Amino acid sequence: MIPGNGPRKDICARCGVELGLIDATEASQFLDADLAKARTTALSQRLIPWVWLGMIWMFQLTLFVRVSWLSKVGFVVAILSTIVVPILEWIRLPRHRATMSSLTPSWPS
Repeated sequence: MIPGNGPRKDICARCGVELGLIDATEASQFLDADLAKARTTALSQRLIPWVWLGMIWMFQLTLFVRVSWLSKVGFVVAILSTIVVPILEWIRLPRHRATMSSLTPSWPS
């Protein structure tokens, strides 16, 4: 998406080039596939623990309830994960912000 105000705001870079709103050289920073892949990887690494936490609770509430010993073990794992995941994410937040800021393209002025 092209940032800014006016007719080019909230238009994808490829469409902006096709409509003549921006130059192809200006759009190259928006269209870089390696940059997009690196940002997606960084974001997925940030969100994976939350997905696993959701899966642990889903299994606990749907499958493990039927087996008494597994229900107790699964409940302890789910509770510990619910406590540990936010703490680890809070600790890793500065590293994630630094990674994302290094992967943010410079916007045209």
